[in-house]
Amino acid sequence: MRAIERQQRQIESELDELRTRQSRLEADTSTAKRDALAAQIAALESKHAALQAEIPDAWEEQRKTFQALQKAEAKVRQTYRRNVDDAYTPIRELLTIIADTDKLAALQGDLEQLRQHVAEAEPEDSVEPVTALSAAVREVRRGR
Repeated sequence: MRAIERQQRQIESELDELRTRQSRLEADTSTAKRDALAAQIAALESKHAALQAEIPDAWEEQRKTFQALQKAEAKVRQTYRRNVDDAYTPIRELLTIIADTDKLAALQGDLEQLRQHVAEAEPEDSVEPVTALSAAVREVRRGR
């Protein structure tokens, strides 16, 4: 279908050019030249009509249906790829944390101290130490 449509566009372009040339002919131009141009135009018009006859009647409806399917497929494929990419993010983060086990182990003493502090202190007094240790764990998680 695309090849037929491309041929039709080429013929339409040639027809436009020939019609323009025909309209610009001088009044004193020979009849043979006028007839030759008219014959070329008629031949191209019949070729265009023959190509148009090759296109099935339901082509536009089928094309719209196909384009809708293509668009849906592309959207589903894009969603799938995005989900697959997102599925590996937690794994990469976990691998980073595992690789930094020694850094986490260094925080173990601080964690034990924080546990004792939270158990014994007032909640208001525990906010700053919890925030500090939380920041330290985030730094390890970021791989720094």
